[in-house]
Amino acid sequence: MVQKIRPMKKRLWAIPLVPLYALGVWIHRFLTRAKPSSDCAPTAVTIGIGNLHVGGTGKTPTSLFILDLLSSVLGTNTVGYLSRGYGRTTQGFQWVDRVKSTADGVGDEALMVSKKRPQNPVAVCENRTEGLRHMLATYALHAIVLDDVFQHRPLLPTFSLLLCPFDRPWWLDSLLPVGNLRESPRAARRAHCLLVTGTPSHLTMEELHDFSVRLKKSSQTQLPVFFSTWAYDQPYLVGGQGIGYSSTLKETQSNSSLICATGIAHPKGLHDYLKQSGRTVHPVVLSDHAPFDFKTIELVAHLAETHHSRSVIITEKDWARLGRKPARWNAINLYVQPIQLHFLEGPEGGQEVFASYLCSHAGLL
Repeated sequence: MVQKIRPMKKRLWAIPLVPLYALGVWIHRFLTRAKPSSDCAPTAVTIGIGNLHVGGTGKTPTSLFILDLLSSVLGTNTVGYLSRGYGRTTQGFQWVDRVKSTADGVGDEALMVSKKRPQNPVAVCENRTEGLRHMLATYALHAIVLDDVFQHRPLLPTFSLLLCPFDRPWWLDSLLPVGNLRESPRAARRAHCLLVTGTPSHLTMEELHDFSVRLKKSSQTQLPVFFSTWAYDQPYLVGGQGIGYSSTLKETQSNSSLICATGIAHPKGLHDYLKQSGRTVHPVVLSDHAPFDFKTIELVAHLAETHHSRSVIITEKDWARLGRKPARWNAINLYVQPIQLHFLEGPEGGQEVFASYLCSHAGLL
């Protein structure tokens, strides 16, 4: 039996609007003629990462995992990363420089990828076809990872990986505007493989099998389903030492309070992880991609003073937007929490089987 998942809240008042939204999706699909990525990138394999949901499902950590996987097979400098650069104020093609670029200019996710993988060429462009041409004109790339490309209809990646969050399965959700699905689960048939993210690591093989069966039934596919969870690495200090400095968060007092300030889509998993250490966690929850403005910086400082906390923790995506430690936080120790994708052994295999399946279907073997 699948672990019980709480039903998602739905905007029932919007039910009459669903047919209009579905019609718009159909018209867009009808008017947009998809072209294989090989038409504009004949020398490179493209791996598309996407989802059906509005909001975060872990596309960027998954993209980083795929970057590492392909780099181990093809070589580091021959694998690139391309996204639209969500949240940026610029337009057109932009190279991402881990030192000179800003989140306003290229988007926080692309900047984070560039900082974490400086050896891989990273770029942003809302027109992925144009972006591919620019990248291949500059680098002799053998593969390019395309982040958030599933609804970008003009382009068909060589291999398409579709994500589904464990706590928000398709069969419990609905199309916009009632639910949070951009397309029907049947759209999953355009993918080559399904990856469930945020899976609890304690589930039995039987529970994973039941989840997989329901996912395939809801999408009317027989695609292979793999499972992954989030791995939280050791946080690291940025911006200099504050009061009561410790080189790692782990060395601070386990009963001390901690401010967790995040602008990500679903921070509950991080909050639960941090509470496991015995600390009292005071969350500051911003909307996804929200900037750390003056009001937020003051709020965090006020909470730290009120709760006598010497430590604030943010994610790497937040650090990409923040850029530097605010002067108002000089007395605070600011830590950044890395989050990585970790494969679980499921009914159809784990990381090794997935890697073999991807390389085989993408023509890399």
